[in-house]
Amino acid sequence: MTNGSISYVSGSFNYGNTPALRFATGPNSIVIPDTATGNFTFTNSFTMEAVVRSTNNTSTTGAILAKNGTGEGEFWWPFPGLAGGQQRIGMNGQLFLGGTNTLNDGLWHHLPVVYNQAAGQVSLYADYALEASASLTFSNAIGRPADLWIGSFIGGGSDFDGDIDFIRISGGALTPAQFVQTTVALQPIAETLRPAQGLYSDRIAGRDCDHRHSGGDAVARVEPRQNESAGNFLHEQSQANGSGLDYVCSG
Repeated sequence: MTNGSISYVSGSFNYGNTPALRFATGPNSIVIPDTATGNFTFTNSFTMEAVVRSTNNTSTTGAILAKNGTGEGEFWWPFPGLAGGQQRIGMNGQLFLGGTNTLNDGLWHHLPVVYNQAAGQVSLYADYALEASASLTFSNAIGRPADLWIGSFIGGGSDFDGDIDFIRISGGALTPAQFVQTTVALQPIAETLRPAQGLYSDRIAGRDCDHRHSGGDAVARVEPRQNESAGNFLHEQSQANGSGLDYVCSG
């Protein structure tokens, strides 16, 4: 069942370039009715994945998916879920876990939520990198009893403002290698045009990084090459001419 007006737009080139759904600001949602057996009744580990994009910077409650208001076993997955443009997950009426990366940049992002029952833990990922984890244990079936809503809270409100390419819900706590994979290589995190030399600061993969470019040409694009010293020192390669950029990161 569809509520409101939802249109088709071009989807992510990295995930097959198939049509995506646009949820404009307002009461727009898709409802998958609950049944006698339930449309989401995992009692063990599960994984939710979505490829989404948004530039919304005025709301922190727009839900990608929701089975809220059901008490034990409820969940609510807003994006953006925090003022800084991060995702967030609310589960079981006791957990509100936020991501660390600003993602409301108008680009497509792959966002998974993984619940591992054996570990008693829920984890947030963004573009195959772990963002945050927290302890959580469900004692009853997850998401029962309620319809599954895409794009808003149950009953409307907290409307998602952006585009959704796909959603996949799987039984089991998947690893990044088991997530839906891209069909082409993802663009690098940093894509800038910089003078030939200079000291700069960037936010890379959720960390504050200082770097000096010592090459002879302007930087057309940088791509990861190697990671040293337990992730605190990175050396990246200029795609333009192979000159080096040294990053020192914290956080």
